[in-house]
Amino acid sequence: MSVLAGLALFLLLGAAARPAFAAAGDVVLMPDRDALMGSSIVVWGNTTHLNTDPFSLDFGDSSPVLAGVVGDQSYIATNHTYTAPGNYTVSLTIGGDTGTALVHVFDSGALNAENLRSIGINMAIEDGLRFLYVAQDNRAATFGTNKTSWTATRGFPS
Repeated sequence: MSVLAGLALFLLLGAAARPAFAAAGDVVLMPDRDALMGSSIVVWGNTTHLNTDPFSLDFGDSSPVLAGVVGDQSYIATNHTYTAPGNYTVSLTIGGDTGTALVHVFDSGALNAENLRSIGINMAIEDGLRFLYVAQDNRAATFGTNKTSWTATRGFPS
């Protein structure tokens, strides 16, 4: 599945097409994505668990697992930097429920110009589609209701 198709599916399942009464315990993590070694990316997901439920986010690279409490069930996010190339399975766990995504990390010094450009384009698309998801005016208030809207003046969240 292409990056664009994967993110479109995530947006549909994670926000727009989720039934108003989604099953309790649903956890969805971002679509599989590309990253460059040494560059920060946003790792994100959402859940139908309560805003006060504890979560853990494992980046799959032996770095410390991030533990926290859900503050916005429609957008759980943090920045992470991978220090070595490879494929990493990221896991977001809340309650006994887990969502996973694969992050493909590349060493920019080992890529030719064409491949580096392609990965950069994929990363820009992934970040742009995340921006559209996050920039919805009423994302948190209408999460799971199939309703949304945007205002063009919103800033890009990290």
